[in-house]
Amino acid sequence: MTAAMFTKLLKDQTYLEQVSVEELKTLIIQYPYSIHLRFFLAEKSMEIHPKSRFSFLNLASMFAHNRKAFFRSFGLKKKN
Repeated sequence: MTAAMFTKLLKDQTYLEQVSVEELKTLIIQYPYSIHLRFFLAEKSMEIHPKSRFSFLNLASMFAHNRKAFFRSFGLKKKN
């Protein structure tokens, strides 16, 4: 996945259906601090592996500026 494809993903999030998990992981290697990419990876991984969704969300939330808002965006409440 190229930076142009990442820009397209930011503009049109329905494009996420066409992107593979491996492509997202490749972009995360190039841009390791991008919360958007980690958010997209968590979202895509939850579609593929719904049973292990919390592990993907916890990993992505480590890079979020506001963890409560991050979990709320997925319709979840973070346990204290």
